[in-house]
Amino acid sequence: MSKLPFSRDHQVDLLLKNAQLRDELEPFLDESVDVLNGRNMSLEDENEFLESILEWERAPSLPMSKWFEPELKLPLPDSLDDSALSKLLWETIRMLYSQ
Repeated sequence: MSKLPFSRDHQVDLLLKNAQLRDELEPFLDESVDVLNGRNMSLEDENEFLESILEWERAPSLPMSKWFEPELKLPLPDSLDDSALSKLLWETIRMLYSQ
């Protein structure tokens, strides 16, 4: 008799968890879940991936300025000349890219 890596009960639990996660993700479905179809991935890995997507979708969204410590606050564009505004915009783009 060969030994299975997981019991049948464990496999059933994984399948039930997978179905539950996919149901909860239904309102958020996009191509991120489609990448799983056709992939050779264990149920445990797939469930972990689906859980991370669900956590991401349920996480509160923050304004980009709060991604930084201290908070990113830009001056009014009218208070800067063209050269200073250009420099500030490029610095801001680099900071956003780093996040």
